[in-house]
Amino acid sequence: MTHAQGLTPQQIRHLIESGTRLRFIDARDHIVWASSTAKIPGAIRVPPELTDEHVATLPLDRLLITYGSGDDDGRAADVAKVLNARGFTASYLHGGFGAWLGAGLPVGPR
Repeated sequence: MTHAQGLTPQQIRHLIESGTRLRFIDARDHIVWASSTAKIPGAIRVPPELTDEHVATLPLDRLLITYGSGDDDGRAADVAKVLNARGFTASYLHGGFGAWLGAGLPVGPR
């Protein structure tokens, strides 16, 4: 299976500050998604079980960063691996949405 690199919130912040074009992919499971009121600004919702159905709607010209809830990076890493196998450049947020919140980085309403 294709590899996916985990990036910390600090590494992603550095990428953003250096002008890297990226798009966040919210891959939290449907129960967590339904109970959440926030997401990373600009994130596209892609349920892990529907990744292949969303491929045509995702931008090829930027780094895609998937994230889960933070309890387990496996879901986000799996989505990133599928995207890499489909020709995208994708990584996942190590520690998920919880790590993003813990780093004090911006969130918005979902």
